[in-house]
Amino acid sequence: AGVGMTEEEFSKRYHVCSCRVVRMEHVPKAKAIREARGLIKMVINPKTAEIVGVHMVAPLAAELIHEA
Repeated sequence: AGVGMTEEEFSKRYHVCSCRVVRMEHVPKAKAIREARGLIKMVINPKTAEIVGVHMVAPLAAELIHEA
């Protein structure tokens, strides 16, 4: 599941990207629902620190992406 820009889209447009990949086991909501398998990738504008995209690969990604 995903929302916003991908790393590729952002990099093509602005030629720079500050992206982070976080394991679901480090996400409080995932711990709360006892489903900590998966990854989250955040696409961040390094100039403004604005999160411009979030993409998840996890069993409940479609439900959790609304929290992003």
